[in-house]
Amino acid sequence: MNPSGPIFSSTTGNDQIDELNRILMVERELVIKTQENYRNLKKQYLDLSKEYDQLRFSNSPRGRENIQQLEEKSEQILRNMQKDCEDREIRNERFKVETLEELQNVFRKELFEQNGQIEKLRNDRNDLVKENDELLTEIMDLKTEIDDMKRREKSKEAEMRKHFDEKLKTILDETQNKVSPRLEHYNNVISQLQEQIHSLESKILEKTQEFGKCIEDKNLKLETNRKTENELKTRIYDLEFEIERLKAEKIERKNIEQSEDSQKKILNQ
Repeated sequence: MNPSGPIFSSTTGNDQIDELNRILMVERELVIKTQENYRNLKKQYLDLSKEYDQLRFSNSPRGRENIQQLEEKSEQILRNMQKDCEDREIRNERFKVETLEELQNVFRKELFEQNGQIEKLRNDRNDLVKENDELLTEIMDLKTEIDDMKRREKSKEAEMRKHFDEKLKTILDETQNKVSPRLEHYNNVISQLQEQIHSLESKILEKTQEFGKCIEDKNLKLETNRKTENELKTRIYDLEFEIERLKAEKIERKNIEQSEDSQKKILNQ
């Protein structure tokens, strides 16, 4: 094992994930230290066994004394190995329980926060959909109002033209039988009527442009809301993907722990 690298990425900026990485680093270091102690004790035992085999074939009193000392050392090493294994099992079990509890707390908090964000985004999306519907209704009402106004203005314009034509006809009829001053008066009246018609046409054009700009603004706002809705959908998808990733990491961590337990059992045999 290599204790130099974290199991989980710290790029999320989450303090709980950083703490979890620290816990796993400590666990790795404990496992490595335990394995190294076991290897050292085993090496000492093998060395003593080899020396014992060499002395066993010696019949000298010193050789028998050395054999007895080696047997005592071997028994002590075996006792140390047994005690080290028992201590290691106790530490591992205690650490495993504490680590699993902290892992569960971290994942529960992370999932709760992610679910809260998804719920908020869904609510925001529903609000945007509602606002879009209201904007569409408002735009349809504005279009209907514009159409009604155009019809009214056209009707009024037709009435003015009819009135103008009638006045003009009356003036022309009267002009044939009246003197020049009367003709000049009617010409003035005609000019005034033409100015009124021009003014009304200008007002109609101005109103039409105002309503056109209003519709354009509403359409722009509607398009912006649609883009925002798409962005919210993307964020919801990303958060759901992140939740699945966290679940997969939890499963992977459980598999790693099971694998490490298997290795420990093999080393203890």
